[in-house]
Amino acid sequence: MRVGAQRHLNQSVGCGEPVIGRPGRHGLRALAQAVPSPAAATILVAASGSLALACLYAAWPWVMAALLSALFMLFVAARGAPAATLLLIIARPVVDTFVYLPIGPVTLGQVWGILLLLLLLYGLAVGQMAGPSLKRDAPLLIFVLLTLLALARNPNLIGMTDYSRFVTWLLLIPALGSASIKNPVSGATLLRCGRLLMAGSIGAAWCAWILNRYGLAYYAGELGTQGQGPHGLSLLVVLSLVFVATFPVYGTTRIVMFTIAGLSAVLGSFVRSTSIAGLAVSPYALLILAPRSKFRWYVTLFICLGLLFLIALPYASMFIGRFSDLGLLGTADYSQAGSGRIAIWMTYLSTLQARGPVGWAFGLGAEGTRQSVESKLGMPFFAHSDPLEFLVAGGLPLLFSYLSVLLWLMRWPLAAARSIDPQVKKFGQLAVVVTLAYGFVSCLNGAFFYQASVALSLSLAYCRRAVSPSRSQPALLSR
Repeated sequence: MRVGAQRHLNQSVGCGEPVIGRPGRHGLRALAQAVPSPAAATILVAASGSLALACLYAAWPWVMAALLSALFMLFVAARGAPAATLLLIIARPVVDTFVYLPIGPVTLGQVWGILLLLLLLYGLAVGQMAGPSLKRDAPLLIFVLLTLLALARNPNLIGMTDYSRFVTWLLLIPALGSASIKNPVSGATLLRCGRLLMAGSIGAAWCAWILNRYGLAYYAGELGTQGQGPHGLSLLVVLSLVFVATFPVYGTTRIVMFTIAGLSAVLGSFVRSTSIAGLAVSPYALLILAPRSKFRWYVTLFICLGLLFLIALPYASMFIGRFSDLGLLGTADYSQAGSGRIAIWMTYLSTLQARGPVGWAFGLGAEGTRQSVESKLGMPFFAHSDPLEFLVAGGLPLLFSYLSVLLWLMRWPLAAARSIDPQVKKFGQLAVVVTLAYGFVSCLNGAFFYQASVALSLSLAYCRRAVSPSRSQPALLSR
């Protein structure tokens, strides 16, 4: 039994699925077949032209940018859109650290989002990625259609940017979760990329904390208007913690250390919604991943929790203070509870109510929500609640469509949690909790428009691939 299980550990998603390895004597032929010849020629010409123009007319930063762009496009031509997409996802923690770094008229975060969207569209166009199917992904397709209608009512750059973010990470689930001959990225590769994403996000959060560019500085007002808030990075840590389930059962130290380090990074953000989500995900991860021999487990856990307590003790009063305004819920000033969220929610609902049945049926459009709030509160606050945001944008149809998308997201980890393979089953169980945590943050803070959601895309893509009826063997990792 152990021999058979060990043999499965190094197999890819299914029998017959190609695995990326070192190029052999047919490497040049494989490279030529990676993308269609016209597309490869277009990429090479564009890369060479941009590099030449940058060298002739621009300063050295633009030369470096053009050079990196050329190298990235060559990588796309050589390894394909799926591998390049995973490379961008792994780089997200670094991008989050410098998300407002200006690159001409845009920022680094916007460049990352544009590249991810273009890669996805390119992969779908040339058949290297699978698009959503009408049978399995009907809730997703209906939701995208309704959001496009809401955006078309009052189109603007901010709305297009926000809506393109969640469309991208939602489409990544079927794009990366479906294996094909043109998509040689295996399920084991998805898990390895998930590990790197988890380690990178935890490391980025700790570095930001040490450099005083994280939660403490943000809530003290030291980062300014262009400072990166801790919300996106802390959510990225929470959603990527599911990949601790990819460590083998004998990796006790790694499981405990990554889990506790991730939890401390989330708590250090002082973001209430992600802190609660992290406190729900981390103990459950330690519970379901605990080995049979638990002495070493308890020793490692005790040491890590002790270190966490020593680090968090000086910040305990501020962390508790972040929840102090919740006591206003039972007073006359209840609208100021949750940093004024109640007032924002009431303003959104009153604006919708003023439109009567037409408002409830069709909403105000994608950006009509913030415009109405700005006219009453003086600032264009977003709803701090995704269901409310979509209710006001597209009425009850868009709200119910969003709720169906949440159920669609939950479908894949639930299926993986029922797997007969113990490792896939544990991954699915933890993915269920992470998806619930995502829904919690989405309802009470807003999460749908954060690029951190790509971590959820990666884990659900693996769950979708592991339970695919066309694949008999899931991809597992042996170390």
